[in-house]
Amino acid sequence: MNLSFVPFISGVNEKSPDGENNTSLNGGIDVKYVYNNAYTVDVSLIPDFSQAQSDDEVFNLSSFEIKFDENRQFFVEGTEIFDKGGYLYTRRIGGRPINKNNFEINENEEIISNPISSNILNLVKVTGKSSTGFSIGSLNGLTAKSEAEVLNTETQEICSVQTSTLSNYNSLVLDQALKNNSSITLIKNSVLRSGKDYDANLTVLLYRWYNVKRSYTLSARKAISQQYFSEAKDEIGHEYFLFLGKVSGK
Repeated sequence: MNLSFVPFISGVNEKSPDGENNTSLNGGIDVKYVYNNAYTVDVSLIPDFSQAQSDDEVFNLSSFEIKFDENRQFFVEGTEIFDKGGYLYTRRIGGRPINKNNFEINENEEIISNPISSNILNLVKVTGKSSTGFSIGSLNGLTAKSEAEVLNTETQEICSVQTSTLSNYNSLVLDQALKNNSSITLIKNSVLRSGKDYDANLTVLLYRWYNVKRSYTLSARKAISQQYFSEAKDEIGHEYFLFLGKVSGK
């Protein structure tokens, strides 16, 4: 059996500018299984990405968010199939809590801690390609809820404010290779959250065709995005794309 287990323990020490030290111990296990030299299953329980390269500080004055490179090994290794169409941004998994800066405090209160990322509980990834040219990619990540701590300066009481709920992220890609390097692809990305935060779903159908000489190509895609709110009207968006071009010769 092509099966491996990698249990691990890591220690992290953090020191704040005022000299306060915080040390924590983390443990988890990574599992990898390869079936028939074609399909790979990766599982990570309580993953630890403290060794991953940190992001550069970016001062953003534009109306668009900054997208950072993915440096976590689990999301880099064997994930080429998820790049189809460019619709998956894996930094959302374990990223900034959705309500990190979306709560108010009173004049007699101050925020003493506010996590900048959500803890990942587990990750599962399945990738593979059959002899008939059918490829599959499935990625699932579960993140724990996040809480900020608020201090009442008059009573010295500390209360917790939830900034992110238990969330499940999923991506499924099915791709069939056709003649002349043509292909048809189905993509389905979703996030499900407990509580009142919105859920989201994205479904995409991609098609790419080449002629025998690979001198002409036709690309088409149709995408629909859906956001489901508990206290507001749901939002639905559509995308249509069609391209025909000559890709060789003059």
